[in-house]
Amino acid sequence: MTSKADAGSACGRKRSAPQSRSHPEPASAVFAGLSTLTPGQEIRINPADGRTMTLVVYAADNFPRDDLSDDLVYAGTPDAQLRLITCGGSYDRSRQRYRENTVIYAPLKTSATGG
Repeated sequence: MTSKADAGSACGRKRSAPQSRSHPEPASAVFAGLSTLTPGQEIRINPADGRTMTLVVYAADNFPRDDLSDDLVYAGTPDAQLRLITCGGSYDRSRQRYRENTVIYAPLKTSATGG
């Protein structure tokens, strides 16, 4: 998975950098394939400063929509990490929303300047 980092993200800083996206139209959404990521897969991010950052997925979790743990997702970390958060689970048509949130955890492996 490769992505351009949002201007407000904290990529490369020694803490988590949560990125959240909703996908009402699953096939066209930015994070539509997030639930297919598994531990060991790499994520590459290209921030505006020209670096290529490589992160490695170490965990993927699903949480009931109303039970997403702020401590697990937004807490500080001893190293630079990324949290990818999106809708998950089955779609509740009566409430027009997904029943779960999918969270991917990935620490920074490398950061290199393009050239």
